[in-house]
Amino acid sequence: IFNMNKYIDKGYNICASTNSQAYGGVNHEDPLTNKAVDETRGVIMTYKGKPLNAVYHSDSGGYTEDSENVWGSFLPYLRSVESKFEEKVSPPHHTWSYSINEKDLTEKLQKQGYEINSVVSIGPVKKSETGRTSEVVFITDNNKVINMKTNDFRSLIGADLIRSTLFNIEAIGKESNITEDIEDKKEIEDKEEQKESIKEILEQKKDWTIKELLELMKKNKEEREKEKEEEVLKVEIVKSNIPLTFIFSGSGNGHGVGMSQWGAYGMALQGYGYQDIL
Repeated sequence: IFNMNKYIDKGYNICASTNSQAYGGVNHEDPLTNKAVDETRGVIMTYKGKPLNAVYHSDSGGYTEDSENVWGSFLPYLRSVESKFEEKVSPPHHTWSYSINEKDLTEKLQKQGYEINSVVSIGPVKKSETGRTSEVVFITDNNKVINMKTNDFRSLIGADLIRSTLFNIEAIGKESNITEDIEDKKEIEDKEEQKESIKEILEQKKDWTIKELLELMKKNKEEREKEKEEEVLKVEIVKSNIPLTFIFSGSGNGHGVGMSQWGAYGMALQGYGYQDIL
C-alpha cells in the first residue's frame, strides 16, 4: 500500500518482481501464506496515521538492521531487533559462502568504469552494531583506494551470491613484494605531532619539577610507541599479501531491514500471532 502508485505512470500499481513483490503465479502459491492473507485481509500497519513502509527480507541471520545503515534514511519503526526463530526452521541460506578470484573481481570493477589493473586487497570499512558491513574498500596494485557501499557491491557481484551484508572476508593468495614507505612518513609526522602535544601540555602549567618532566616524557613516548604499533599492524594487514581469491562467509539472506520472513515463519510455528510477529 505504501508503494501503491510507484508505477502509476506505466498504468499499473505493482509488479511481480522483487521491485514490488516476487510472485511466481497461482501455481507457486502456498496454503499457509494464503491463509495468512485471508486472516489479515483489510488490516494494514500505519505510523502516525499513514501506511508505513512495511519492508521485509528472507532471513536476517540473527539480527535485523536499522534502516539508515542500509538506505541512509532513519525510520523509527525500522529498528534492529534480535531474530532468533530462524534457526528453529533451518532456512536454506541461513549461512552461505562465495568465492571470487582477483581477475574476475577486477573485470567487474572495470566494467563499472574503474580504471584499475588488479585488486590486491578488499576489506570492510564500516560495520554496524549488528556486525553488518555497510561499506567495503578495495586496494589496487598501484595503491589506489576504492570505497563502495555494500549494497552497491552486492549488486555488482550479484545479490544471489553475496546474499547479505552480514559477512566476513578471507583472502587466499600469493606473497607480494609491493611496499610503501609508510613507516618513514609516519615517523616524521609522529615527531611533529609529539612536539605539538608536549607543547600543549607544558602550557597548562608554569612550574614543573624535574621528576614531573621526566614522567611526562616517559608517558608521552609510551603512548606514541603504542599508537605506532597499532598503525603499523593495520598497514601490514592490508599491504602484506596479494590475494588471488576472496572468500565471503556470511549469514542471512537479503537486506536485513524490517521483517524476516523465515523468522516470522519460525514464530508462527511456535504459536505467535501476526501482531506479535509484526
